[in-house]
Amino acid sequence: MTAIARSYAWKRPSVLPGFGLTLGYSLVYLSILVLLPLAALLLRPAELGFDGFWKAVTAPRVIASLKLSFGASAIAALINCGFGLIVAWVLARYDFPLKRLVDALVDLPFALPTAVAGIARSERFLATLHGLGARVRDVLRYPDHHAYDAHDVARIAAALATGPVVTTEKDLVKLGRWASLAAVTAVRVALEVERGDALVDVLAGSPEVDLRRD
Repeated sequence: MTAIARSYAWKRPSVLPGFGLTLGYSLVYLSILVLLPLAALLLRPAELGFDGFWKAVTAPRVIASLKLSFGASAIAALINCGFGLIVAWVLARYDFPLKRLVDALVDLPFALPTAVAGIARSERFLATLHGLGARVRDVLRYPDHHAYDAHDVARIAAALATGPVVTTEKDLVKLGRWASLAAVTAVRVALEVERGDALVDVLAGSPEVDLRRD
């Protein structure tokens, strides 16, 4: 009998489509604009020596520029705190057009999913998620055939409040009776059999079937 192939697909679209491409672009962008200049800043003082470095950083013009940079940064941080508080207040208290889009943009940096696995080999479930390109933020592991109680539901709901939660179809059936976990998604497992007649013979216990895989 031929090997049984399994194919996996998201039950719902991924919350981070194109995550690998955007991560690679971000790393290249960070390397060019941040890491290379920082490396140059470390190499240049080594050429000057300690005395030359100290004279350079204590020059009046350098001191004035540092005061301006740190002072402007502190003022900008205070302004951002004020506007951030206002934005958070508006998002929490008021309804306005495109509010859901703004909420999604705010939550996007924290949208890594939490995996919930109540199966015997949770590492296989995690490997499936990684194979689909998902980056898991945290894993909530439970024993196989686990009976979820109110404490478990509160724990999963807390994870759901900070980002998406994905689980197996078996666990989703158990968790579906709690309304607070309605947003939990699952990975669908599809089984494809190339030789259905051979599978039927195996299940029926026919001695004529060669159980060795091709």
